Amino acid sequence: TSPSSLEIIDFGVGTGVSQRQLTGRGDRFPVGTQVWFWTRTLGGSKGDLLTHVWLREGRTVMTYERTLGGPHWRNSSRKTLSPGSQGQWTVEARDAQGRVVARTTFLCTGE
Repeated sequence: TSPSSLEIIDFGVGTGVSQRQLTGRGDRFPVGTQVWFWTRTLGGSKGDLLTHVWLREGRTVMTYERTLGGPHWRNSSRKTLSPGSQGQWTVEARDAQGRVVARTTFLCTGE
């Protein structure tokens, strides 16, 4: 299987991951919350790269490179919303070629 066959079959943001599943799924989180971006992939091969990119108001804040352990895999990354993090956030999953294969947004509120 080639990296181009990688497909994200489920993804989202929430407040945790338990038993390899996203918990606390939502689209608004207050400052102080640890937010998780979770992806479930199908296809691809062991060792293929999937990158989680966190953006605030369109600017990249952090990037996490994740490696697939097999053709059906779950990955996650997390960010604690510190003071000053208010605003619109986007989190993307990108394949090894840099193509966006999943994208979600959420709002960080001040309270």
